[in-house]
Amino acid sequence: SVAASISHPTNGHDICSGFFICFFLLRLFLTACPSQLCRRSLPPPFDPPTSDFLTPRDPYRGWSPIMASSSPIDPATRKRVLKVIAVSLLLDLISFTFILPLFPKLLEFYRDREAPSTISGNSQTLLQNVITYLNKYKASFSRPIDSRYDIVLLGGALGSLFSLLQAVASPIIGHLSDRHGRRTALLASMMGNIVSVLLWVCAVDFRTFVASRVVGGLSEGNVQLATAMATDISDDASRGSTMALIGACFSIAFTFGPGLGAWLSTISTVRENPFATAAGVSLALIVTETVYLYFCLPETLPALTGLGKTAGDDKKKKKKNDEVQVDASTKGQTTKTTPTQRTNSHFLLNAVHFVFLLFFSGMESSLSFMTYDLFGYGSAKNGRLLGFVGLVASLLQGGVTRRLPPLVSVRLGVVACLTAFVLLGRTTTTAGLYAAATCLAMTSATVVTGLNALSSFEAGEGERGGKLGILRSWGQLGRGLGPILFTSVYWWAGREVAYGMGAAGITVVAVAVFSGLKTPPGSVKAKVPKEKKELWDKVALPAIRMHIQPIDNVTDMEPFVNDMPQHIHIPDQGDEGAGEGDTFDDVWGSAPAPPATQTRGAPSSSAAAAHHPSDMPRLQAEHTTAGYREGVTAAKAHSIQAGFDEGYSLGAAIGSQAGQIIGLLEGVTHALAGHDDASLAEAAARSVEEARHELQVEKLFGPDYWNTDGTWNYEVAAKTKADETQEKGRAGEDDILFADVADAHPLIVKWTEVVDAAVARWGIDRAVFADVGEEERLAAQDRAAANAGPQQTRKPLDW
Repeated sequence: SVAASISHPTNGHDICSGFFICFFLLRLFLTACPSQLCRRSLPPPFDPPTSDFLTPRDPYRGWSPIMASSSPIDPATRKRVLKVIAVSLLLDLISFTFILPLFPKLLEFYRDREAPSTISGNSQTLLQNVITYLNKYKASFSRPIDSRYDIVLLGGALGSLFSLLQAVASPIIGHLSDRHGRRTALLASMMGNIVSVLLWVCAVDFRTFVASRVVGGLSEGNVQLATAMATDISDDASRGSTMALIGACFSIAFTFGPGLGAWLSTISTVRENPFATAAGVSLALIVTETVYLYFCLPETLPALTGLGKTAGDDKKKKKKNDEVQVDASTKGQTTKTTPTQRTNSHFLLNAVHFVFLLFFSGMESSLSFMTYDLFGYGSAKNGRLLGFVGLVASLLQGGVTRRLPPLVSVRLGVVACLTAFVLLGRTTTTAGLYAAATCLAMTSATVVTGLNALSSFEAGEGERGGKLGILRSWGQLGRGLGPILFTSVYWWAGREVAYGMGAAGITVVAVAVFSGLKTPPGSVKAKVPKEKKELWDKVALPAIRMHIQPIDNVTDMEPFVNDMPQHIHIPDQGDEGAGEGDTFDDVWGSAPAPPATQTRGAPSSSAAAAHHPSDMPRLQAEHTTAGYREGVTAAKAHSIQAGFDEGYSLGAAIGSQAGQIIGLLEGVTHALAGHDDASLAEAAARSVEEARHELQVEKLFGPDYWNTDGTWNYEVAAKTKADETQEKGRAGEDDILFADVADAHPLIVKWTEVVDAAVARWGIDRAVFADVGEEERLAAQDRAAANAGPQQTRKPLDW
């Protein structure tokens, strides 16, 4: 329907549209693909790329990311992978939408070729049997259905078949991606898509065409895998905007793809299959997408790549699927605790997705019927209406949806959908129709995108593909059943009853969304006001650095002096009455100049100029210096010393934790230096470098973890054991000590887990970290030397 208004080549608009889309996709391809891969080269590993993000893995499996343990994805890499996902999704969806406007002519072609005008009872072809069942189905309605809708109902049945097959295949594809990787699963899915489109190219009969749709329904996994990959490389706060990008790809493809497919259908190259040109171009796009993904798409599954989130994401991620705790006394034995409770139930998310798409897809399938009966719309006007929906949805996804938290996006879309159902059931004017279309565009731009984001929040890294696959499966089940249910009610009871039933169903969805779904932690990104950020950069950060490193030079005070208000006047040599001994009495000012040494009895030039006695500059300098020192002394006693004491103690607690972490990792690295397996030493050395990088002072005390007033912005809980309360002098259960703040620091928590894993793996005795007196330490060394036997063969870890 979208392509109907431009499918007649009466002018050059359709051709220009086709060239514009090709140019747009080519530009995105060249922008997103790394330059070293966008060139002619021999297959790997003979001509390896120079990028440091890809390394040779296997000559028959292409390239894979560097297997770095717990290495955060830098923003440039994340942006590049997102571009690859967006380009591949556009290619896939444009190829997929080629066939949508061709269904009526396709089915008419097969009907005229296989089925006679009067269907006999001894039908032999598949198409004849299907049309017979459709006629029986139409006869069950209370009102007659025009025979020209036979093709429409047949196309709807094929669409439902495709959706139901997707409902079966989506969970399988998702679980395979969790086990074998997103890239592997996606390339396997693309092979199935190539077979599907190749069958369409060769489909000279209806049976072959149905086979192509069956293969496509069972193998199509680009959308759900693109969603999973996008969540792999995005943090919690930006996940909603990432889902909006995927939704925007849908809107762009469904706006331009059908038009290009309709234009290609006018070019007939094979008499046995008039639609071979459109099918061939679709096949070319799928093959191009597959090659592009093979060379440009890295693996994103964290379990395989080790590419994790940034430190800020580790701070915000409070819920995990399984928490593994390592006990020092067991030396490597692990115990699994009970999984933490999720914010939203997967069952509720799947149910909301199913019920919503059950009614929404039914309304979509009946919209062209309603506009024809009510307003007499033909293909051209229906195309303009649906084109308007796609355009508004694209604008909303690009400008509004990506800035909204996922739950707010879902709620907004559900309310808009309910409004659309009410308008469609009661409207009698074109203005009301387009108002409903605007609400439908808002719904298309928000609900499914938000539900995907919410589901990804409730899934761990190792199960995200499977959970998103199950969510898509329930949605495709709704898409498969919705058109049959809704069109049946529409033709059996009329427009008012059908849309009233749809409004009731969406009301149930709205109640579930507003009362049952909650906002996951981390989905709302807190924004620091500009003035607070400036305060941090100018005051707080230099103050922290001053506690860490003493001021040994006057230039260390420049950050404070330069940020002072400019209303204080500093005398210049050219100012009237200014002299060498003149200073301004301010604690942030420069130190007073020393008294000028001059011949006894000879007045200074400054004193003569200012008509002061010769000793006035000296007295002024002395009193200014004394006042300056007294002010500093008073300030130190009341505020500076207190702040220093508190900051020093807290900084020492955090620094001690970081030092022990780096020290233990360095010890493991040295112990593994002579191991037979060199990869163990390399991995340990890489872990030490990452720890040193992330545990720098600038990051430990950066604005990601500290507010401008010096307080921490991460969750800290006091240890409330009764024996600790008695022995360590805790005043109460709610008291938080510096040790608690240090233990809860997100970077300390992250690397403590790494250290615990190393302790468990190599059987390290933590008693070596205990405080031992000098005499006891020397005595232990003497005992160890006396008891040492002949030098034995080096063990894997000789502690």
